[in-house]
Amino acid sequence: MQIGLAPSPLFLLLYPQAKLSQVNIGSCSGFMKTMNAGSCGNSLVKARIHIPEAVLKLHAFRDGRMKKIDRIPMPYKTTVLLRPAGYHVMICSMPKEVKEGSEVIATMSFETGS
Repeated sequence: MQIGLAPSPLFLLLYPQAKLSQVNIGSCSGFMKTMNAGSCGNSLVKARIHIPEAVLKLHAFRDGRMKKIDRIPMPYKTTVLLRPAGYHVMICSMPKEVKEGSEVIATMSFETGS
């Protein structure tokens, strides 16, 4: 019988920021630098925010348009930027009380080995 170690995820999430949309009131985009320093590839598969009314979606720019996607790949030992005109988290249906400078707490969920 051979015993091995399971792949271990290790992520660094750096410089998180959210930018309110000037066009879609009640929406903002989330950006950050992510580093997968673990021992396998992973994907960001879900994000949630601690504001009950808000809805988070993963997006990418493809063919010059923003598209909803199911996952953001985080390959082994790479850096992935969540940025404008690229991968990002879209936050919709935020209450009017959320303004520039408001603190927003988000939780990211990753899937190992994808």
